[in-house]
Amino acid sequence: MLLDKSFDLKHREKLLRGFHIMGGRAKVERLEVLGPQHLGLTLTQGIKRQIRLMLYDLGYEVERLARVRLGPLKIGEMSPGEWRLLTSKEVATLKAAVPAETRKA
Repeated sequence: MLLDKSFDLKHREKLLRGFHIMGGRAKVERLEVLGPQHLGLTLTQGIKRQIRLMLYDLGYEVERLARVRLGPLKIGEMSPGEWRLLTSKEVATLKAAVPAETRKA
């Protein structure tokens, strides 16, 4: 992700601890500083526009955001808007990643 200005490390803990945004309580599971304006974030929840809202509350504008993974599946070389059917192995991997008590019968 690319921010409009350099990321201040004092905001790291707040993102990891979590706080309330429109839509609920949001937090980042993992944060990597890849460069002054470049971050890598890992989420385990999905509130609409969560990353943009969290960073906006801290005074940043997200200029570029790209999903690189969804659960255990990596996006790889796919272009924006491109899609493909999942293989049976990928479906099994996704099902295995969901705890049994949250699966619907």
